[in-house]
Amino acid sequence: MLDPMHNKPINVLKLNATGDCLASGGDDCRISLWDLSGVRLNREPVWSAHVPEHGAICSCVWVSPQKGRTSTFLVFGCVDGSIHVYRQVKGSGLGFAFVVRTHLHTGAVEDLAFDPSHNRLASAGDCRLLLWSFGRQGALSHIAETSPRKSIARSVCFLNSGSTVLVSFLQSHEVLMYDVNPWREKGYYFLPTRIGYAALGCSQCTLLVSNLATGIDVYDLPPSSPIRMFRHAVRKNVPILLAAALDDSIVLAGSDDGTVRVFDQRTGSLVTALHHSPIGTLVQVAMQSL
Repeated sequence: MLDPMHNKPINVLKLNATGDCLASGGDDCRISLWDLSGVRLNREPVWSAHVPEHGAICSCVWVSPQKGRTSTFLVFGCVDGSIHVYRQVKGSGLGFAFVVRTHLHTGAVEDLAFDPSHNRLASAGDCRLLLWSFGRQGALSHIAETSPRKSIARSVCFLNSGSTVLVSFLQSHEVLMYDVNPWREKGYYFLPTRIGYAALGCSQCTLLVSNLATGIDVYDLPPSSPIRMFRHAVRKNVPILLAAALDDSIVLAGSDDGTVRVFDQRTGSLVTALHHSPIGTLVQVAMQSL
């Protein structure tokens, strides 16, 4: 039997809507689920899928039950451009069964986002943004896509109750916004710094950008010039993951040195730093930090 524990770098960690299950995916071509509902955290995943023929897992998103859909789905993207959909099996706890796999991206699926208002999935990868309709049983139907650009589509998110989708491009300065219905380009924005990763603020009024050089920039939407900056040393030219929390009062940022930094978004000051231990798996350390 294959070992369900990760044995290579982890690329994505995503909590479900209720916060009692963590999905992890990594370079070992494995997606695993961790039960966080108990008093003591489990040290082994409760479910795992291994897809070595599709390569490393790069992105993941949860699809929660709503609008006539009674099942929870787990969607993840791989380095070969494939998108995989799994459906929770009723009565199995956190067991999931394969539903469908589709393959339109020619490179890694860098990011995934879901719009519950219209049951749409957005995927960013290679040099394009793709938009999908997500069926009640988990089937994916292609809706629209952007024209290829020179840079890699790195991160994607929905705005305005799903009527708008935003995509940013790796190593470039470019952010594009699209109206979904009808599908059209809504705005093109050239930021003053390069983009490693971009994420929405909790209020969906700001955009957080890791800039590959000095730390994190905060922009109003639509973005033009930074309204706030969080400085920390960037030693390696790698994308840094980040997120807003507690109604935009704090920003959480990864790093290239194994440290999670917590910033006060109102002042830009560093609140605390969480240092990961080199001993043990990254999943275990991440769970201990939650």
